[in-house]
Amino acid sequence: MLKLDENFYLTNDNSNWILNREVKGEIIAKGNQKISKDVWYCGTLKACLNRYVNETTKVAGSVSDLIVILDNTYSLIKNLKV
Repeated sequence: MLKLDENFYLTNDNSNWILNREVKGEIIAKGNQKISKDVWYCGTLKACLNRYVNETTKVAGSVSDLIVILDNTYSLIKNLKV
């Protein structure tokens, strides 16, 4: 498992790279925390990282926010050890 940030991590199987997102939410019944999970299967690591960029840039509210997100993502990918 390769952790990308607090919500995203990469895994792989024999055929795919898998981008996983887990977002912790509100506390629900009996003190358990709600966790939202999403999974994307990609044929290559490049496709998986492209999906990560697409998902993380959706929250940008301005061009300056987008630039910060892309700079952080570039640094993360540059330092990624696969």
